[in-house]
Formats: sequence, C-alpha cells, structure tokens
Amino acid sequence: MIELIALALGSMVSLNELRMVQMVGLLAYWLSSVSSMFFIILSLCHLWTEPEIHQCQNPGSWLCNCAI
Repeated sequence: MIELIALALGSMVSLNELRMVQMVGLLAYWLSSVSSMFFIILSLCHLWTEPEIHQCQNPGSWLCNCAI
C-alpha cells in the first residue's frame, strides 16, 4: 500500500515537473518570438523614417521617436 502511494506521488511530481518544463519552454519561445518581432519592427521603423528624420511634423509621435 505504501509503495502504491509513493508511486502515485512520484508520478504526480514528475507530471508536475514535466508540465513546468513545458511551460518554461513555451514562455522562452514566446519571449524570443516577441523580442525578434520587436527588433524587426524597430529596424523597419528606422528604415522607414530614415529620410524623414529632419522633417518631422509631430515631434511627439512614435514615428518621430523611433527615427531618433
């Protein structure tokens, strides 16, 4: 009986650890994809606003901020 309880507890722990590893991997994948999207958007923003750096009409807009 004690062996069954220990086996059940061991399988629960391993399932929880597996689920935690899965969640950590998913979080790492999500963070890497979000950061790569951020850098792609930032580089596109710089390419897009490069000719218009000196003629910025709204200095407070995000387009002018990313051109600086």
